[in-house]
Amino acid sequence: GAFEDHIKIMRETVGPDIGVKASGGINNLKDALRMIEAGASRIGTSAGVAIVEGVSMLKFAPKAWLEPEIPCHICPVRSANMSKLPKGVYAYYKKKCLDCPHRDKYNKFYE
Repeated sequence: GAFEDHIKIMRETVGPDIGVKASGGINNLKDALRMIEAGASRIGTSAGVAIVEGVSMLKFAPKAWLEPEIPCHICPVRSANMSKLPKGVYAYYKKKCLDCPHRDKYNKFYE
């Protein structure tokens, strides 16, 4: 699935004249807006109806829709098969989780 960090890297790499498509895991308006904010020019999703229905809720709290999620909720390690990750990738995300300021409240993944 698409993650904001990956979309930002792609946008920085290709510049403003080439399209960047975010697809996979975009299930609602908040996901779509975050990807567009990160630099996506296209969204690939099968949740178009849910995204359009979310527009009516946008007017109630527009800034809240762009607030970042708690990192461990969108961390790719959370949905990955840990036994198949390269050791370096596993160690990188484990360190990010262990150093996360939200760890005490949200992230019990490595305990």
